[in-house]
Amino acid sequence: EMGKFLSEIAESGAGVVVATHDIEFAARFAKKIAIMHSGKIISSGEKHETLTGQLFFTTQIGKLLREHAPGILTAEEAAEKVGYLISSV
Repeated sequence: EMGKFLSEIAESGAGVVVATHDIEFAARFAKKIAIMHSGKIISSGEKHETLTGQLFFTTQIGKLLREHAPGILTAEEAAEKVGYLISSV
């Protein structure tokens, strides 16, 4: 998988920059994110700081859980932080 490959390169000490429209991919693999609109950076920083609380520029699961479990951006985070709610049903 591309994300794992890029993560391995980053862990080796190399700098990795990826331009993507896939917010889910960025949330899963990036440490820092810059959001651009009309050719300008409108937000940047650590991924949770940048994507949490956004109405448009966030992940689908972030939108779904924003009222009940703010700060969750990926399915892995949801399973870790609120998975017990699902498994007890």
